[in-house]
Order: sequence, then C-alpha cells, then structure tokens
Amino acid sequence: MPWTNGLPADGSKGTLMLPWNDLDLVEKTIAKHKDEIAAIMTEPVMCNNGCIMPKAGFLEGLREICDRFGIILIFDEVITGFRLSTGGAQKYFNVTPDLAIFGKAMANGYPISVIAGKQKFMQLMADGTAIHAGTINSCNPCIAAAVTTIEILEKDNTHKKLFALGKRLQDGLLKIKEETGLNMLVKGPGSMLHISFTSLNEVNEFRDTLQFDKEKLSFFVNGLHEEGIRIIGRGLWYISNAHTEADIDFAISKASIVLKNMVAKYSNK
Repeated sequence: MPWTNGLPADGSKGTLMLPWNDLDLVEKTIAKHKDEIAAIMTEPVMCNNGCIMPKAGFLEGLREICDRFGIILIFDEVITGFRLSTGGAQKYFNVTPDLAIFGKAMANGYPISVIAGKQKFMQLMADGTAIHAGTINSCNPCIAAAVTTIEILEKDNTHKKLFALGKRLQDGLLKIKEETGLNMLVKGPGSMLHISFTSLNEVNEFRDTLQFDKEKLSFFVNGLHEEGIRIIGRGLWYISNAHTEADIDFAISKASIVLKNMVAKYSNK
C-alpha cells in the first residue's frame, strides 16, 4: 500500500481490528502478517467501551510481542493520560509503549495534544520525514494551562484522592444495586468508572458491550441529568480533583432516586 510521508493512502485497508484482551489471537495474527504490520495501537484501558481493564499480562504481552517482531507499540492515552497517574496508564501498569498520545486532560480542558515517545521515532517528525502540523502548536495559554495542571497533579496526593473518591462512588452504586436487585455492572479503575445494565458479570472486549441494555442506560443517564448530575451518555463517569466527598454522596443519592424509578418503570417487563 502506498504511503506519503508517514500517512497511508487508505488507512482502512491497512488496518486489522482484533478483539481486545485476546493475547493468543494477537500473537497468531502478528505471526501470520509479521512482515506487513508496523504497529499495534490500543487504549491501555478501553475507556470508550465500558471502561474495560486489561487482563493480567495482556499489556505486558503486547509489549513482548512487539519487541519480538520489531513492531511499534502505541498507546492512546487521550483518556487514561493523567487520570490514572501523572505518567499515564503506562506508569500505572508499568508497560512502556514506543509512542503515546495524550490530550486536553493534561491542560484541564484547554486544547492541547501531545505525541510522546522514544527518540528514534520522534526524530522522524523533528527532521520532517513524517508530517506534524497543527493550528495552535505551542499556543502559550495552552502550554501554561498544561504546566499548571501537571504541577497540581504532582502534589497533595491528587491521584490518591481521585481513586478514593472513585471507590466511594463505586461502593455507593453497588450498594444501590444490591438494594434494588438491578442487573447493573459497575467497573473501572476508580478515577474512571462505567455503569451498564446487563446480566454479564464481566466485560472483556467490545462485543460484550453489545449486550448492554441501551434503553435502561438512556433512562438512567436522562434521569441523572434531570436530577442535576451529568455523566457521559455512554455511562462513563470521570472523577475530578475539584470533586469532594459531599459531591460524590450527592451523586449517589441522586443515582438512588433514578435507579429506584427504573425499578418501578421496568418491574413488569
């Protein structure tokens, strides 16, 4: 397939998509196409698909396979970056990719993104071999916001607080689940959580999420909005350093109202 300065002519024809958390399938696929594959790219936590955590050894296995076959490992840390640690998910899981992508979370919402990685790959952008362009590259307000955000994250045990608040929220939601008997799944590392309505006890990859009850999720999300709590429409919660225990308890109390309304609505279905 023809390439132009690092960009494929047709990206869809140069991509293989595999189920997540299936290391055996990754290895078989790489072995079959080892001379055609340049990189493996993945979120280290599948935040966009149910906040799915990697199975024990999965990320380490990807790193080993890439090293063995001379393939680049790329982490999409747009969501996980700075939510799991100041070093991103790669520090949290102790697995270092060759390249990583970070986004506006590093600047508390200001528009900024970062490509970070090993020198031999970054050099290709430095010398112009691969294209790197942007309208607001090195924009002073965005850089200042990022520096200040990181300084705050690095002090006062910020991540310890985020995980403690996340556990408080998770425990509260699970208590409501027990009280109502709802088929509700709550999962995530703490600073990020996902809620879904399903009979599954575990979710390991995207196809599992197809069994989620979208109607109930919509009822839940809309109900929370009516109660003054905003979560992302796909059921994802983010914990912020600005949140307090009182905020978490308030959210739990409102979730209890909505979930009990859900029981009443769907009791005959």
